[in-house]
Amino acid sequence: MREEPTHYDVGVYLPAGVELHGKIRFAEDGESTIEIETDDPWVREQVEKLVRVLRRTKQQRIVRWRPQE
Repeated sequence: MREEPTHYDVGVYLPAGVELHGKIRFAEDGESTIEIETDDPWVREQVEKLVRVLRRTKQQRIVRWRPQE
């Protein structure tokens, strides 16, 4: 049986070469913590969407492209 990941490294790539890096951590009780330094609500919203996908699918790696509106 494959063990579920307890954390993921996250990279967010924005226009003009801006890169943000952080982690998503999952506790044993299923709660998640997002560790990424940003004041941008759009970035936080997109990372929260990834958390939901990762919790549901348990994938080892995920890539998503989202246009910033």
